[in-house]
Amino acid sequence: MQQRVLVIDDEIDVCDYLTTVLKEEGFQVEAVQNPDHVLVVMEKYRPQAVLIDYRLPDQSGLDILRTLRREPQWRSLGLIMVTGLSDEKDKVSALEFGADDYVVKPFSAKELAARIRAVLRRRADFFTEEKERLEVGGLVIDLKSHQVFQNNEMVHLTLTEFR
Repeated sequence: MQQRVLVIDDEIDVCDYLTTVLKEEGFQVEAVQNPDHVLVVMEKYRPQAVLIDYRLPDQSGLDILRTLRREPQWRSLGLIMVTGLSDEKDKVSALEFGADDYVVKPFSAKELAARIRAVLRRRADFFTEEKERLEVGGLVIDLKSHQVFQNNEMVHLTLTEFR
């Protein structure tokens, strides 16, 4: 089964190029030029990976990235920023906002396809393995014992609150 990739870029030439090269690499590809249509297309198309241009009209690619990472149904998506911005602060911002990778234009089709596959592998591994303990910053959630710790202090929760 082909993996589905959604391309979000306001430039039709970029969308056409990415669609062509990714199809040649074995992906099923859909493209969106208007950021306002992203969520509608996401619901219909259900991609496994999304390539997002950093600079979009009326909305930053970071805004789309943040929106997708907040929604539970899109958390397992591979999100990759594909942009001409090569400044370190732009890369760091995208990665801190939840991007799985950051690819600077120009790039080779083979490299982009390999990066997409790598991100999809990592995301699939993360979301399919049985986790007993989740750790983010100072927050630790023990799924077996139903205990939560914030900065090494137990947070007392009922079972309903824990769920």
